[in-house]
Amino acid sequence: QARGPGGPDGPQMDVTALLNARRQLDLTPRQVAQLDSIERALVAERRQVEERVRAVGDSSRRTMMERGQPGRAANDSVRSAQRAAMEARMQALRPQMERMRQRDSTSRAAAERVLTDTQRQRVREMQAEERGRQRGMREARQGGRDARGGRGARGAGEDRRGPGDRTT
Repeated sequence: QARGPGGPDGPQMDVTALLNARRQLDLTPRQVAQLDSIERALVAERRQVEERVRAVGDSSRRTMMERGQPGRAANDSVRSAQRAAMEARMQALRPQMERMRQRDSTSRAAAERVLTDTQRQRVREMQAEERGRQRGMREARQGGRDARGGRGARGAGEDRRGPGDRTT
């Protein structure tokens, strides 16, 4: 079962990533051609969805500009109506976005079928390496903050009072 980027196994290698890893995976020319065909179809479909999303965004911006941004004195009903209109436009895009997610999943599954068992194992290893790298970066960011005791804090044993605060 194909999982999305936020799935339980972390980041997934999409078709483009597989093509970019052709040397590490030792892809044959035939495999590259098959993956390239899958990628081209996916890119074309993504472009169509992006154009629809952009058109909705452009339409929303035009509507907002024509109506004018509500000022401080504008009543809440104008803002509520604008918010509702934007939500309706976004709701209209949800089926297309869901189809795109399904297409991504289908493309990943098709790409995986192109690979040999050895190549699929190498992909899993590369994914595990990437998860480890991301985990390390996340822990370093979190650990760096925690180790210092917060932003710019001094060590626990240091006196934090300034020279004028001392009572001796």
